[in-house]
Amino acid sequence: MANMWLELLERGLLTEPLQVSFVMGVKGGMPADPMLLSYLVRQLPPNTSWQVIAISKANLPLTTIGLAMGGNARTGLEDTLYIRPKELASSNAQLVEQLVGVARSMNLQPATVEEVIERLKLSPELVG
Repeated sequence: MANMWLELLERGLLTEPLQVSFVMGVKGGMPADPMLLSYLVRQLPPNTSWQVIAISKANLPLTTIGLAMGGNARTGLEDTLYIRPKELASSNAQLVEQLVGVARSMNLQPATVEEVIERLKLSPELVG
């Protein structure tokens, strides 16, 4: 898909800055492979905002790698049901708190809601 959106960008059918989500670890889709993520990130135009959406047991490891590579983070029960191997998460909040801890351990500060609205050029009325 990366080649397709790069072509659409070249044709002027997409505008920059781009917001890209790499969905990995889904059957029939991209494997949850850090080397593949590295390749894909190198294809991005400058100033592209991106994130990894890794499914199931790949969620935390690949999200952590994505953060280390300069990407954004996403987690939640729609991506993984487990907080640890064989331990179900009790809520989205538990998964978010875990990921915030990972980010802070890397000296990264999670964005506020207001910062995300600004970065993604969202309409505040639609977010609230």
